[in-house]
Amino acid sequence: MNICLKHMLLAAMILMVSLAAAAGDEPEGYLQVTGPSGLEFPRDHGAHPGHRTEWWYYTGNLESEDGQPFGFQLTLFRSQLAPSAAGSTPAKQKSAWRTNQVYFGHIAISDISDGRHWQAENMARGTLGLAGAAHSGRATKIWLYNWSIQITRDAHVLSAQTSDFSIQLTAVPLKERLSSTSRSMTA
Repeated sequence: MNICLKHMLLAAMILMVSLAAAAGDEPEGYLQVTGPSGLEFPRDHGAHPGHRTEWWYYTGNLESEDGQPFGFQLTLFRSQLAPSAAGSTPAKQKSAWRTNQVYFGHIAISDISDGRHWQAENMARGTLGLAGAAHSGRATKIWLYNWSIQITRDAHVLSAQTSDFSIQLTAVPLKERLSSTSRSMTA
């Protein structure tokens, strides 16, 4: 697909989701967070089908081994295109490509010293292994092609490769997680 067309499609999708949320025109049928939700980790690091939109957002400042400053950002979004019964999928799919889940993402790296900036965008259907979110045992993985976030109790591993650059970062929590009995509505 033409890169310009791909960027326009991604921008249009982000704009549609943003405008709908800003207008307060949440169509009926999506699950809503209306109060404390009894979060349970690590399960709740993953996707919540039935909710319209969610994202995994990482940003930070880093230093190379020789002290050169860099900034980075990696965000993966999940958007459910149409409401369904608690995120369920139709019993009989006509095509393996059919899904109501779309994932899109953005990655950026800034070389502060040299004033350079790289960025890339990606999007895929949440089917056929192209993109998705899964929880198994003690780990949650969110992926979009070869971009991924792997979350365990001890680390968040961010990995992404583009035609121009790549990142491989491991973030280690410095503090304990909030108790699973926390009355938070966000993680």
